[in-house]
Amino acid sequence: MQNEKMEFDFVRSSKVIRYKINPQAADVLAVLIYKHNYWKTEGKLYNYKGKDGFYISYSNLMEETCYSENIIKKTVKKLKTAGLLQTVRQGLNKPNVYYIDEQIIFDYIKKHEKEYDNWRKEIRSLKPAPNTVNTGKVENDISRKDLTDYQDGVKITTTKNKNNKNKETKKLNTNHINVADDDFWSLSIEKLEALIENVDINDMDERLKDVKSIFEYLLTLVPGFAKFQPSDKDIQIINEILDYSLYPNVIAEKIIKNAKRISEEEIATRFGNLFVGLKECNEATEQKYH
Repeated sequence: MQNEKMEFDFVRSSKVIRYKINPQAADVLAVLIYKHNYWKTEGKLYNYKGKDGFYISYSNLMEETCYSENIIKKTVKKLKTAGLLQTVRQGLNKPNVYYIDEQIIFDYIKKHEKEYDNWRKEIRSLKPAPNTVNTGKVENDISRKDLTDYQDGVKITTTKNKNNKNKETKKLNTNHINVADDDFWSLSIEKLEALIENVDINDMDERLKDVKSIFEYLLTLVPGFAKFQPSDKDIQIINEILDYSLYPNVIAEKIIKNAKRISEEEIATRFGNLFVGLKECNEATEQKYH
């Protein structure tokens, strides 16, 4: 085993593009840059109308990113609108030819780098003080440092920026008697965010297992959910939310906030109420940045 080399598929997506456009755009562009450089190295770029490009089908992009064809098409359009990508349609039933100009991409990143950095600092300033309860959790300092603009990750990764707002200190009627309620909900955000970030998007069977793990964790947040069983609709909702343009910390915070409201009996004890407002939040984000 020591002599065997473990190989994983990684792409490097720009944090600036993830922020400025959306995570899908950064991931799709990262795959296209990789494909362009690969065929360039192989000396097999296709010269079409005086430009060196390459073929790639929607199905291939779906395989590489694990995004749906609809998301791929929308994302390609966004990249073209931003001036980061050029495509030429050859004809019916023929794949598009893609053109990558790395200088244009580099200039785009440099242009918006300061804006991203200011936003990043603003987000980090919202992070609450460390919990006083010793949970035994060790913070991974490396994940908190931006060593470069690019982030190495498995296919579609997401930027790990915490956005945990201060929580109310009102006591809740739960069975978490050894942890202050305020700490419990803060820790729940971190736990859920970690589960979302660790979803395996390269293997659909593993992704389904990860989605079910998220479902099982959500059941522990509200005593009234103890006997719930996952339905196909519940699993589908969680699976769809994972493809939102929202960052994992935003999704986690919204869900935990709703769980808290359910526990306080502000809203009905229904599993679907955990996701109240998420769709609207995602739509608002899409409209704001796209």
